[in-house]
Amino acid sequence: MTERHGRGTPGAGRVPRRVLAHVRTWRVYESASYGLLGLVGAYTTGSAPGTPLLVSVWALCTLGGIGGAYLGDYLGRDGDALAKPHRPIPSGALSARRARTTAALCVTVAAIGGLAHNWRSLIALAVAYGLHMAYHHRLKAYGLVGDLVEGMATLGGLVLWGAMVAHPSWPPPAVWLVACAAGLHGTLYNVLLTLTDPEGDRRAGWRTLPVRHGVRATLLVATVVEACWILAVVLTWSSGHATTPARAAATGLLLGAALVCDIGALRVSLERRGALRPWHALDAAQRNLLARVLACSAFLAHLADPGPLALAAGATVLVAACNRRHLIARYELGPAHAGPALAGSGRRRRRRG
Repeated sequence: MTERHGRGTPGAGRVPRRVLAHVRTWRVYESASYGLLGLVGAYTTGSAPGTPLLVSVWALCTLGGIGGAYLGDYLGRDGDALAKPHRPIPSGALSARRARTTAALCVTVAAIGGLAHNWRSLIALAVAYGLHMAYHHRLKAYGLVGDLVEGMATLGGLVLWGAMVAHPSWPPPAVWLVACAAGLHGTLYNVLLTLTDPEGDRRAGWRTLPVRHGVRATLLVATVVEACWILAVVLTWSSGHATTPARAAATGLLLGAALVCDIGALRVSLERRGALRPWHALDAAQRNLLARVLACSAFLAHLADPGPLALAAGATVLVAACNRRHLIARYELGPAHAGPALAGSGRRRRRRG
C-alpha cells in the first residue's frame, strides 16, 4: 500500500484520501467529548432541557469543536511542516484552502445555531475562538501559559457555550466552576502532548514546557495541574444539585475511574521520566482522554436523563476503541511511529499477563 493512500492506517486503501484527511483532522478521540462537555454545561444550569434542545447542544458543540480543529491545523500548518509533516495539511492530503473553508463553514453554522437559542452564546463562541487563534498564532510558544489558554478556550469554552445554548441567560456560577475544571483537564492534556515530540517542537520554534524546562519540570507541572483539577471537581461536587443515592454512587464510581486513568497517565510518565519515549507520553495522553469522557459521564450521571448517559457511554467506547488503535500516535507522530506504540502496548500486556 502506498503513502498516498495512508500507509499503515487500517482501511486506508478503501477510503478516499481526501475523506481520510478530514477524518484525521476531526481527531475522533478528542471530538467524541465535545458534545458531552456541552451537555454538562447545559445540565449544570439547573434546568431540565428537552430532547430537541439537548440534541442541538450536542450537535452544535461537536460541530464547533471540529471547526476549531480545522482552524488550529490551518493556523499551525507552517510549524507542522517542520515538526509534523505527516499531518493532513503539510502532507498535501488536505489543502490549506479547504481546511480554512471547512473551518469557516463549521464556525458559521455553529454560530447561527447558537444565536437561534441565545444571543449571548455568540460572545462565548467569539472569545473561545479568539483565544484558540491567539494560541496558534503566538501563545503556543509560551509554555504553560499557552497550554492553559488553549485548555480553557476549548474544553472550558464548550461547557460555557453549551450552558448558554440551553439557558436563555448568562451561565450561573456553578457552570463557571465546571468550565474551570474542564479547562484544567484540557490543560493537562496539552501538557502531556508536549512530551511526545520536544525535538519537533524545537524545530518549529514552539517553546513548550519540555523545550524550555525539560521533562522533569513538565511532569511536575502536570502533577500540579492534576491536583488543581481534583480540587475543582471536589468544589463542584460539594456545591452540586441534590440527587438520589444511586446517582451519587454512579457519579462517584465514574469520577473514581477518571481519577485512576489520570493517575495512571502521570505514573506512566513519571516512571520513565529519565528516558521518556514518545509512545510513553502518548500512552499517558490516551489515558487522559479516557479520563475526560469518564468525568463527563460522571457529571451527566449526577444530573442528566438516560439519553445523554447513553451518548456518554457511546463516547467512552469510541475513545477506548481509538486508543486501542493508537490513532493519536498516527496523528501526532505519523504512521511510521504507530508500530512502536503498538509494540509497546503489547509488551505491557504480556508483562501484566
